[in-house]
Amino acid sequence: MKTKKQPALSQAGGLVVLVCFFLPWITRDGEEMTGSKVGGITWLVLLAGLLVVGSVHYFRSIGRLSGSKVIIRSAVILSLILLVFKWLDLSSARIGIFPIGMLTSYEIAYGGVGTLLGLLLAFYGTFFLDDELGSR
Repeated sequence: MKTKKQPALSQAGGLVVLVCFFLPWITRDGEEMTGSKVGGITWLVLLAGLLVVGSVHYFRSIGRLSGSKVIIRSAVILSLILLVFKWLDLSSARIGIFPIGMLTSYEIAYGGVGTLLGLLLAFYGTFFLDDELGSR
């Protein structure tokens, strides 16, 4: 018999992403930058966190919880790809002919690690999403 707390992992992952978006993601020469300060395409990671939480709530309310699997997995995979591209973009940025990487150092801060862990937790939680009607 399945428990009623099936979506807890995916929801927790989505909430971790929402909270960690506003925590420091990277440190550049001692200055902390949150997800909102990094800006650009990283706002889609915040949208992915909202999408994870919202899709679980919606599909749970109509009794078709398995319908949120594709949405959550797509949002997480796209967010991870966007984060990789943003990291590569920051590490290969240039000022004139000099790469910024030679002048500055980037380190991943706790908010960035939390965001990655939240995305992975949301993805892992999709393996436990089943229809509530089918579990009876």
